[in-house]
Order: sequence, then structure tokens, then C-alpha cells
Amino acid sequence: MPWLKVICWHSLTEDHAARAFAVGFVDAIGERLAQHDLRPRGKLSVEEAFLAGCANLHEENFRLGDPRDYLHPQGHPHQGRPDYSGACFGCLPPVHGDVVLLVRQGGSNVMLRCRGPRGGLVGERLRPSAFGPPDSARDTWRAPAEGGA
Repeated sequence: MPWLKVICWHSLTEDHAARAFAVGFVDAIGERLAQHDLRPRGKLSVEEAFLAGCANLHEENFRLGDPRDYLHPQGHPHQGRPDYSGACFGCLPPVHGDVVLLVRQGGSNVMLRCRGPRGGLVGERLRPSAFGPPDSARDTWRAPAEGGA
């Protein structure tokens, strides 16, 4: 299904950040539909709507990244009593989630990420999964057996 595209979060995600992305994404679609009623503008690509969601994240002062990279290890004193003053990144990570767009490009599965506040997408070729043939022996990956890792 080369036409299939998936938007998902590749990390823990702060609820307000997810909402900010969704608002930007849906607003871009709604704006294009409203313009189309008055004057045809062509189709809005999923990539364009995705970038609008990313732009809204930045406008709302959310930062992309995985909050897990900042969380405290087991047994840390703040696990029982978090410090939400902003002084402790382990209690209040400075990033809010990592949204990605999965697409098929040039015969490969690609994960696209927002590049930053100025826009644009950065792609990363994904290793083949159990659902498709591997590109080479080096790229082979198998799903874990059911019921275990």
C-alpha cells in the first residue's frame, strides 16, 4: 500500500503538545477545504498538513524530543515528591514528544520528522519489518515470538 501514510507519536507525549499538533493539522485541512469552496487550490498533501501541525507545536512553545531521555532513574528522591518548579528536567522534561509521519518513498519505508521551528522534514529510512521482505541480510529484523521478547 504505497499510498498509506501514518502519523503517530514515537515517544512519550505531553497531552497539550498532542492537542497543539492536532489543532494545527486539522486547521490546515479545514482551511484548504474552505478555500476550495471559493476557488480551487488543489489538494493538500498529508505532508503539508503534518508540517502545519508541527508549526503549531512550535508556535505554542512545545519542543520536539523524547521526554524519556530526561526522566529520573528508579529510586531517585524526586519520584516520590516531584519538583515541578522547572529547575529539575527529570521532573519536568524540556521536550514534549516526538511526532512522526511514516511514508513509503522510493521503495523504502521512511519516518519523517519535523526539522524545527523553520519547518521542513527530515527522513530516516526504516529497517524492514516482519511485514515485508528485507532489502539485504544486514537489514533483516524479525518480530519477537508471541508471548515473549
